[in-house]
Amino acid sequence: MSNYRQSTASGPALTDAFGGAGTDSAPKRTRRFGLVATTVIVTLAVVGAIGLATRMPAVIGYKADVGLAQPHELQPSPIDPSWILSGSPEFSMAVFERSDFWASSSGIWQAVGPGSFVWHYSVDEDIYVLEGSAEIDYMGRKFTLKAGESTRFVAGTTATWVVNDRIRKTFRIQNPGRVIKALRIGANAIGL
Repeated sequence: MSNYRQSTASGPALTDAFGGAGTDSAPKRTRRFGLVATTVIVTLAVVGAIGLATRMPAVIGYKADVGLAQPHELQPSPIDPSWILSGSPEFSMAVFERSDFWASSSGIWQAVGPGSFVWHYSVDEDIYVLEGSAEIDYMGRKFTLKAGESTRFVAGTTATWVVNDRIRKTFRIQNPGRVIKALRIGANAIGL
Protein backbone atom coordinates (compact mmCIF):
# COMPACT_ATOMS: atom_id res chain seq x y z
CA MET A 1 0.00 0.00 0.00
CA SER A 2 2.82 2.39 0.82
CA ASN A 3 4.42 1.57 -2.54
CA TYR A 4 1.19 2.56 -4.31
CA ARG A 5 1.13 6.00 -2.66
CA GLN A 6 4.73 6.64 -3.52
CA SER A 7 4.33 5.65 -7.12
CA THR A 8 1.19 7.71 -7.72
CA ALA A 9 2.37 10.77 -5.83
CA SER A 10 5.62 11.00 -7.71
CA GLY A 11 4.91 9.15 -10.91
CA PRO A 12 5.09 11.00 -14.23
CA ALA A 13 1.89 9.36 -15.55
CA LEU A 14 -0.22 10.93 -12.81
CA THR A 15 1.36 14.37 -13.23
CA ASP A 16 0.76 14.27 -16.97
CA ALA A 17 -2.80 13.00 -16.56
CA PHE A 18 -3.78 15.99 -14.43
CA GLY A 19 -1.87 18.50 -16.55
CA GLY A 20 1.37 18.90 -14.62
CA ALA A 21 1.52 22.63 -15.43
CA GLY A 22 -1.91 23.10 -13.87
CA THR A 23 -0.66 22.22 -10.44
CA ASP A 24 1.74 25.17 -10.58
CA SER A 25 -0.93 27.69 -11.76
CA ALA A 26 -3.22 27.22 -8.74
CA PRO A 27 -0.81 28.95 -6.34
CA LYS A 28 -0.27 31.71 -8.92
CA ARG A 29 -4.03 32.32 -9.13
CA THR A 30 -4.27 32.35 -5.35
CA ARG A 31 -1.43 34.86 -5.14
CA ARG A 32 -3.01 37.01 -7.87
CA PHE A 33 -6.37 36.98 -6.07
CA GLY A 34 -4.63 37.87 -2.81
CA LEU A 35 -2.85 40.78 -4.50
CA VAL A 36 -6.09 42.10 -6.02
CA ALA A 37 -7.94 41.75 -2.71
CA THR A 38 -5.14 43.52 -0.85
CA THR A 39 -5.12 46.34 -3.42
CA VAL A 40 -8.88 46.81 -3.10
CA ILE A 41 -8.76 46.80 0.71
CA VAL A 42 -5.86 49.28 0.83
CA THR A 43 -7.60 51.57 -1.71
CA LEU A 44 -10.84 51.54 0.29
CA ALA A 45 -8.91 52.26 3.50
CA VAL A 46 -7.12 55.23 1.89
CA VAL A 47 -10.35 56.63 0.42
CA GLY A 48 -12.09 56.20 3.78
CA ALA A 49 -9.24 57.94 5.60
CA ILE A 50 -9.33 60.85 3.17
CA GLY A 51 -13.13 61.10 3.54
CA LEU A 52 -12.83 61.09 7.32
CA ALA A 53 -10.04 63.69 7.26
CA THR A 54 -12.18 66.07 5.17
CA ARG A 55 -14.99 65.71 7.70
CA MET A 56 -12.79 65.91 10.76
CA PRO A 57 -14.16 69.29 11.96
CA ALA A 58 -17.59 67.66 12.32
CA VAL A 59 -16.06 64.92 14.45
CA ILE A 60 -13.30 66.63 16.42
CA GLY A 61 -13.63 70.40 16.11
CA TYR A 62 -17.39 70.64 16.45
CA LYS A 63 -17.14 72.54 19.75
CA ALA A 64 -14.79 75.23 18.39
CA ASP A 65 -17.38 78.04 18.11
CA VAL A 66 -19.78 76.93 20.84
CA GLY A 67 -20.59 79.59 23.43
CA LEU A 68 -19.01 82.46 21.47
CA ALA A 69 -20.86 85.60 20.41
CA GLN A 70 -19.89 86.31 16.82
CA PRO A 71 -20.97 89.40 14.87
CA HIS A 72 -22.42 88.95 11.39
CA GLU A 73 -23.25 91.89 9.17
CA LEU A 74 -25.39 91.52 6.10
CA GLN A 75 -23.27 91.82 2.97
CA PRO A 76 -24.50 92.55 -0.58
CA SER A 77 -25.46 89.32 -2.29
CA PRO A 78 -26.66 90.07 -5.82
CA ILE A 79 -28.47 87.42 -7.81
CA ASP A 80 -28.24 86.58 -11.50
CA PRO A 81 -29.75 89.64 -13.29
CA SER A 82 -31.77 87.34 -15.57
CA TRP A 83 -33.73 86.20 -12.49
CA ILE A 84 -35.12 89.73 -11.86
CA LEU A 85 -38.55 90.16 -13.45
CA SER A 86 -39.33 93.74 -12.40
CA GLY A 87 -37.98 96.55 -10.23
CA SER A 88 -34.46 96.59 -8.87
CA PRO A 89 -34.51 94.65 -5.62
CA GLU A 90 -31.38 94.63 -3.49
CA PHE A 91 -30.24 91.46 -1.79
CA SER A 92 -27.98 90.93 1.20
CA MET A 93 -26.98 87.97 3.31
CA ALA A 94 -24.88 86.76 6.25
CA VAL A 95 -23.95 83.09 6.65
CA PHE A 96 -23.39 82.13 10.28
CA GLU A 97 -23.03 78.37 10.01
CA ARG A 98 -21.50 76.14 7.35
CA SER A 99 -21.00 72.38 7.51
CA ASP A 100 -19.24 70.50 4.75
CA PHE A 101 -20.04 67.24 6.52
CA TRP A 102 -23.80 67.83 6.40
CA ALA A 103 -23.57 69.82 3.12
CA SER A 104 -25.53 72.62 4.75
CA SER A 105 -25.37 76.26 5.79
CA SER A 106 -27.54 78.68 7.75
CA GLY A 107 -27.85 82.43 7.85
CA ILE A 108 -29.97 85.52 7.35
CA TRP A 109 -31.05 86.86 3.97
CA GLN A 110 -33.05 89.88 2.95
CA ALA A 111 -34.50 91.45 -0.16
CA VAL A 112 -35.45 95.12 -0.29
CA GLY A 113 -37.95 95.97 -3.04
CA PRO A 114 -40.07 96.78 -4.68
CA GLY A 115 -39.35 94.05 -7.15
CA SER A 116 -40.14 90.59 -8.35
CA PHE A 117 -37.73 87.82 -9.18
CA VAL A 118 -37.49 84.11 -9.90
CA TRP A 119 -35.44 81.88 -7.62
CA HIS A 120 -34.04 78.61 -8.97
CA TYR A 121 -33.38 76.19 -6.12
CA SER A 122 -30.38 73.89 -6.50
CA VAL A 123 -30.58 72.90 -2.80
CA ASP A 124 -33.32 72.30 -0.23
CA GLU A 125 -34.09 75.42 1.81
CA ASP A 126 -36.09 75.91 4.99
CA ILE A 127 -36.88 79.52 5.89
CA TYR A 128 -38.44 81.48 8.73
CA VAL A 129 -39.52 85.08 8.07
CA LEU A 130 -38.27 87.58 10.66
CA GLU A 131 -39.62 90.82 9.13
CA GLY A 132 -41.68 91.94 6.15
CA SER A 133 -43.48 89.77 3.65
CA ALA A 134 -43.43 88.39 0.12
CA GLU A 135 -46.00 87.00 -2.27
CA ILE A 136 -44.82 83.66 -3.57
CA ASP A 137 -45.89 81.50 -6.50
CA TYR A 138 -44.42 78.05 -5.94
CA MET A 139 -45.31 74.67 -7.41
CA GLY A 140 -48.76 75.84 -8.45
CA ARG A 141 -49.54 77.47 -5.09
CA LYS A 142 -49.77 81.21 -4.45
CA PHE A 143 -49.39 82.43 -0.90
CA THR A 144 -48.14 85.37 1.14
CA LEU A 145 -45.33 84.64 3.54
CA LYS A 146 -45.25 86.98 6.56
CA ALA A 147 -43.17 87.52 9.71
CA GLY A 148 -43.49 84.56 12.04
CA GLU A 149 -44.17 82.05 9.24
CA SER A 150 -41.98 79.42 7.65
CA THR A 151 -41.91 77.32 4.51
CA ARG A 152 -39.72 74.93 2.58
CA PHE A 153 -38.36 74.90 -0.96
CA VAL A 154 -36.77 71.85 -2.60
CA ALA A 155 -33.90 71.40 -5.02
CA GLY A 156 -34.85 71.38 -8.69
CA THR A 157 -37.81 73.75 -8.30
CA THR A 158 -38.45 77.42 -9.06
CA ALA A 159 -40.39 80.07 -7.13
CA THR A 160 -41.51 83.55 -8.15
CA TRP A 161 -41.15 86.13 -5.37
CA VAL A 162 -42.86 89.55 -5.25
CA VAL A 163 -41.42 91.82 -2.56
CA ASN A 164 -43.36 95.08 -2.25
CA ASP A 165 -41.29 96.53 0.59
CA ARG A 166 -38.80 94.07 2.12
CA ILE A 167 -38.43 90.61 3.58
CA ARG A 168 -35.83 89.36 6.03
CA LYS A 169 -35.59 85.65 6.75
CA THR A 170 -33.40 83.03 8.31
CA PHE A 171 -32.46 80.15 6.08
CA ARG A 172 -31.02 76.70 6.32
CA ILE A 173 -29.96 75.17 3.06
CA GLN A 174 -28.88 71.61 2.52
CA ASN A 175 -27.72 69.82 -0.58
CA PRO A 176 -29.71 66.57 -0.71
CA GLY A 177 -27.10 64.95 -2.98
CA ARG A 178 -27.36 63.22 -6.34
CA VAL A 179 -28.96 60.02 -5.03
CA ILE A 180 -31.86 61.81 -3.29
CA LYS A 181 -32.37 64.12 -6.28
CA ALA A 182 -32.52 61.08 -8.60
CA LEU A 183 -34.98 59.30 -6.29
CA ARG A 184 -37.17 62.43 -6.21
CA ILE A 185 -37.20 62.55 -10.02
CA GLY A 186 -38.26 58.91 -10.07
CA ALA A 187 -40.98 59.51 -7.48
CA ASN A 188 -42.31 62.48 -9.47
CA ALA A 189 -42.31 60.39 -12.67
CA ILE A 190 -44.60 57.77 -11.12
CA GLY A 191 -46.81 60.38 -9.44
CA LEU A 192 -45.73 60.07 -5.82
